[in-house]
Amino acid sequence: MKKEKGSISIYAAISFTCIIALVLTLIEAGRYEYCGANLSIVTNNAVESAMGDYANELVDEYGLFLNVNTDDELVGKIDEYVLANISGFEGDYIDLLSVANYEIPSREIKHITDDGGSFMAKEVSDYMKIKVGEDAASALIDKYGNSAAIGNISSFIKSVKSAKKKIERVAEAASDLYDAYENIKNTADEIKDDIRGIKKAVKNMREVIEDYKADECEFEDLEKAYNILVGQVDNLKKDLEDISSFGEKATDSKSEYEEGKEEAQSIYGQIWPDEETPETEDELLDNYDDVKDVIEVIEGIDLSDFDKTKKLAEENAIKIIERKLDKLTESIDVAKTIKNLTKGIKLDGIINNPNKSMGKKNGYGVSGKDIVKYVENISEDIILGQVMDVSKVSNLKINRDDESPSNIKDKGKGNIKKIDEALFSLYCADVFASYTDKKEDSLLNYEMEYILCGHEGDKENLSESVAKLLALREATNVIAILSNPDMLNEARTLALSTFGLTGVPAITVLGEVLIVAAWGYAESVLDVRNLLAKGRCKLIKKRTDFKLSLGNIGSIMNGSFVETEGEGETIHDGLNYKEFLEILMFATGKTSKYYRAMDLIEERTKQKKDDFRMNQCIVKASVDIKYELKPLF
Repeated sequence: MKKEKGSISIYAAISFTCIIALVLTLIEAGRYEYCGANLSIVTNNAVESAMGDYANELVDEYGLFLNVNTDDELVGKIDEYVLANISGFEGDYIDLLSVANYEIPSREIKHITDDGGSFMAKEVSDYMKIKVGEDAASALIDKYGNSAAIGNISSFIKSVKSAKKKIERVAEAASDLYDAYENIKNTADEIKDDIRGIKKAVKNMREVIEDYKADECEFEDLEKAYNILVGQVDNLKKDLEDISSFGEKATDSKSEYEEGKEEAQSIYGQIWPDEETPETEDELLDNYDDVKDVIEVIEGIDLSDFDKTKKLAEENAIKIIERKLDKLTESIDVAKTIKNLTKGIKLDGIINNPNKSMGKKNGYGVSGKDIVKYVENISEDIILGQVMDVSKVSNLKINRDDESPSNIKDKGKGNIKKIDEALFSLYCADVFASYTDKKEDSLLNYEMEYILCGHEGDKENLSESVAKLLALREATNVIAILSNPDMLNEARTLALSTFGLTGVPAITVLGEVLIVAAWGYAESVLDVRNLLAKGRCKLIKKRTDFKLSLGNIGSIMNGSFVETEGEGETIHDGLNYKEFLEILMFATGKTSKYYRAMDLIEERTKQKKDDFRMNQCIVKASVDIKYELKPLF
């Protein structure tokens, strides 16, 4: 057989080597891409698998999908899942992943108690969207929107308190202003007598001067007559000073009165922006122009030449006295006008003591002071005993410690949507107990009230919840009164017959505010009694829904009014107690309510699992895993 010689060029060898290197590089690059995609899946699956270790008791009871492992336990489980998924399978000829090593250099783990309750809100929202749907939350938001008073409850109560204070302030200013006017008029009468005395003393002085010139009397006689005149002038000075002082008091009282009047109109406008403040003629202020005229006249009178502390010098005595007499005559002519000016100050028909007049009883046997006192009690102390038998109230308390969710110091600020707020309110009504819906396994009998108010004891939480509910019902009842012309006219008529006795328009305006507040509050007491008795109440009432009329004003003031028989059975289309708590819960935008709910969940769960803590419940986790791959070639 013939043998052939073979050869290859160096160039060809190098070319083949480069091609093989390129192919292997492309294969390795493709493997890296494959590994990156698969390791990303491995990482995500590991985190999701570790996070899927939910506490069944929280899922079953509260619909909360929470991981109760510690942070280190969670990372350990992620590590296990990663290791299990990067190991080659038995029988594999080649392990394409070929992970040489990996590490978890960083992690971010979020707990249910983080971010100002926003995680709790989201967990609850996800659960409730499945259970009741977003339409139920929208309906609650609509209820809140329809009760326009809710957002202005604190403003309304503040306005009522202001009205109570201002009515006393205006009454006092009116009394002071009347007294100043009366004193000015009385002093003007005294000035008239002073002028008469001065004229007599001047006449006597001139006669003595003539006798002195004729050497028919001594200097002592001249001096004596002069001193009598100075004494009469001094009386006039004092009375003029008194009028000036009363004028200053009138000015101050007028300013106080006008300020109170403006505040009365402001309060009226704040409560009833669409209502025009009743305007009536105010004679008390009309008199002030005459007072100003009197003060201007007094400022133009100069009696400084007559000073009783200075003795009359014998030298040039006649000349000095005659000059003073001429000047005095001019001042007296001016002073004469004071009496005529004060005639313009009309006090007939003006009540001299509005405070006293407020104590007079009207046709219903009620005085303005009775109404002020009643509203004062509303504003300062809302008593639980007004709406229920206090002896039947629970005294249970929750045991919180430093690690309880509500005691976490740095809660952060949550960014929670309105729809989630509404769903949380519905969730609380579904999961937690309340006064009208107690649960056997509850740590507190009034759990919703605890979430709303945050006191440790049932009694305190119920008391504050009732106070909030009374305030809500009062505000909505007031809206009902104001939106009904007949009811509003009843209130205005009663204000005129009660506070109108003072003769001060501003007091009558403020009195109308207090009467409407008293009526709305008294009706709210019956509303809340009914709700606590498992009855229902319409959010915004009509006139026919009211149980009290102003004809009951006497019984309202003394607290003897009672609810109608069969309460709780007559209204079927209103809201019940728990539904009103939902509205109050929604109206409370504070993040603290989410943490109080977590308090209750924690304490309940600890009965089954001693070491359970909400601040260890994980809702979100992300890790950064760095992988080191083995090279294939």
